[in-house]
Amino acid sequence: MTRIAFAISLQKTTLRLCYAEKKTNKNFKNSLGEENYKFSRTLRKLMGMKQFLLYSVFFVLLAACGTKRPFTAQENQAYQDLQDLVASRSFEIVSSSANPVASASFSRVANSNILGPGSNASSIDISTNSNRLTIKGDTIKGYLPFFGDQHFGGSYGGTHTGIEFNGTPRDYRVINDDKKRTVEIQFKIDDKYRNSDHYTMMITLYANHRSSIRVQSTARSTIEYTGRVSKLVEVKD
Repeated sequence: MTRIAFAISLQKTTLRLCYAEKKTNKNFKNSLGEENYKFSRTLRKLMGMKQFLLYSVFFVLLAACGTKRPFTAQENQAYQDLQDLVASRSFEIVSSSANPVASASFSRVANSNILGPGSNASSIDISTNSNRLTIKGDTIKGYLPFFGDQHFGGSYGGTHTGIEFNGTPRDYRVINDDKKRTVEIQFKIDDKYRNSDHYTMMITLYANHRSSIRVQSTARSTIEYTGRVSKLVEVKD
């Protein structure tokens, strides 16, 4: 039995119960007396209204689940193209915004307009900042500007204050989500210059080529980036 058929059957059962109740109202009234019968009838009406509302909501939810819009041929092709791109291991991601998971102290500093117009502690425009994450074969290379808090054991010293890595990742995984039409890439990699920084990367790619990068660090606060993914274009000398 489908969900919609089950919901319709449930409504029919409710209507039959209501009809049977009407037939017994006369005898029920005689046994209780006029005053007690009125009180009982009011109480039953309130309870019946609640049941009706619950059944109605339940029916609407079941109907919605049963009439989910199928994906179009174009959407299926876009999702397949994305899977092929990831499988090629030759693509790059350029981000346009950074979204730190920041503390109260960072929020106070960030909201003092130090980040420039249009940016705040939770959303920072990096469209004019040089940033890129490249996957080419077994090598993953990346530079992402960092905004957030430094944990104990790390250091802001030196010129390498961003998230930088270049090497072979560990625990590389690709997860295709057919329901959401997304491809998720997970791996671990070490910072190129900071020995205390080790990253757990979670990249989500969408069929329309939008991208989301979540970076969890052993020495810094978590940060996310949003942007776009594209095929890696080889630059010939």
